[in-house]
Amino acid sequence: MVLTTRGTVGNIAFYDNNVPYEVIRINSEMVLLRGFSVLIKPDYFIHLVRHFNLLENFLSGSAQPQMPISTMKNIVIALPALEIQNEFVNFIKFTDKRKIKLQRSLEALKLLYQSLMQKYFNEEMF
Repeated sequence: MVLTTRGTVGNIAFYDNNVPYEVIRINSEMVLLRGFSVLIKPDYFIHLVRHFNLLENFLSGSAQPQMPISTMKNIVIALPALEIQNEFVNFIKFTDKRKIKLQRSLEALKLLYQSLMQKYFNEEMF
């Protein structure tokens, strides 16, 4: 995993063997996280970082937030069993799909509403 540690701290990406590049370069404001995928599912960790603001309480700097590696080494993460992490990840994926469906339904309803309002006002005016 690659994690940003300065500025927009907490942007995270997971790279595995499916990435078509032999070499990936990162800059000095990023850190590589390796070897802990035996204990923690990458999707679980990514969700903790992105949606629960896991790193927010550990940031330093006011003008440009940063996460020193020395601080990062001291962060403790709750590690449920891999089965529970899998269940959590599956639940998140399910709810994300539901949110997308609901968003599409809402957009369709808005279009229908606009169409009906246009029809109503155009008929009433003439």
